[in-house]
Amino acid sequence: MCEALMELMKDKFEEKFEEERNEGEKAGENRVNELNLRLSKAGRMEDMMRAMEDKAFQKQLFEEFGL
Repeated sequence: MCEALMELMKDKFEEKFEEERNEGEKAGENRVNELNLRLSKAGRMEDMMRAMEDKAFQKQLFEEFGL
């Protein structure tokens, strides 16, 4: 009985972990997309291109735009 309960709990934990990981990925994608949209609207294409390669610069831009 105890092993069956542990297996059930393990399955539920893994399912919840996967759901939260997927939500985190979507949030990250949305954050990057919003940054790119704002940079594009501001005519800052060079900054957008640089942010794709320079993660420290990307982080600065996230802070600048309150993302």
